[in-house]
Amino acid sequence: MDEHKQAVLQKRIEKTMKALERNKMKPFYAKDKGEALRIVRSLLQPGQTITCGGSVTLSECGIIDLLRSGQYHYLDRDRPDLTPEQKKQIFRQAFSADVYLMSSNAVTEEGELYNVDGNSNRVAALAYGPDSVIVVAGCNKIVPDLAAAVERVKKIAAPVNATRLHCSTPCAQTGECMNCHSDGRICCNYLVSAQQRHQDRIKVILVGDAQMAPHELVTQFRYRTPDGEEHKRCGLEWLQMLKGKYPHIVWLNPGDRPTWGEYWTRTYDTIGREFPMFPLTVEGLEEAMKKLLVR
Repeated sequence: MDEHKQAVLQKRIEKTMKALERNKMKPFYAKDKGEALRIVRSLLQPGQTITCGGSVTLSECGIIDLLRSGQYHYLDRDRPDLTPEQKKQIFRQAFSADVYLMSSNAVTEEGELYNVDGNSNRVAALAYGPDSVIVVAGCNKIVPDLAAAVERVKKIAAPVNATRLHCSTPCAQTGECMNCHSDGRICCNYLVSAQQRHQDRIKVILVGDAQMAPHELVTQFRYRTPDGEEHKRCGLEWLQMLKGKYPHIVWLNPGDRPTWGEYWTRTYDTIGREFPMFPLTVEGLEEAMKKLLVR
């Protein structure tokens, strides 16, 4: 990221963290997903009863792998052998858990969390029940205020989640909220978490890492060309089109292959299968130039 943009982002992060603290939530900053995982581990105790809401962020950071490591009494809602009734019981057991982990649809610079839910087990546990709630959210979810939070959910979070979960909703087709009355609607209950009564019950970890998540590569989104034609393509298809147009191409990586969970390495490995990959260093640039000069 450009250093000037990074400086502006850092000021927004600092402002948001101060506002969260003012609202009696405990803020943390993690420069990348590996550090986010280390912070989460430091907030947990072996043997604690822990569960979580549905979250791609938790998987991306390797947190789900940590919870399944055997160190904790993990109420795993995603076990493939669960019946619908057993899954419902886990949702209810969340209220008496020691720790509940989740992400947030948006975090405002005024120190508020904004979340929208379909089943609403996630917003329910955030509001009441578990002794401790740990929210892990990328800095891309920071917005100026609640109006911007609502807009983010309508334009980004809801359509992406509906597409990822294969929901038969208009937003999954159009890419934005249509205020639908679909039976599969995922925007049923809205929760604003402002100033809390219980100091530091809610911990918020803001993750500065801007790397691409696996679902951003493979999830298809509908778009319209200037002449009115509609198409559906995923990020990987766009990269393949770029490769087809410019066959002599390399990929420069700002960091090494991630080591904090199998889920997150998929992005790195998928792109690596498409492009010759080099680190964004002086040595890496030299090797990349050599590769481009070979015909």
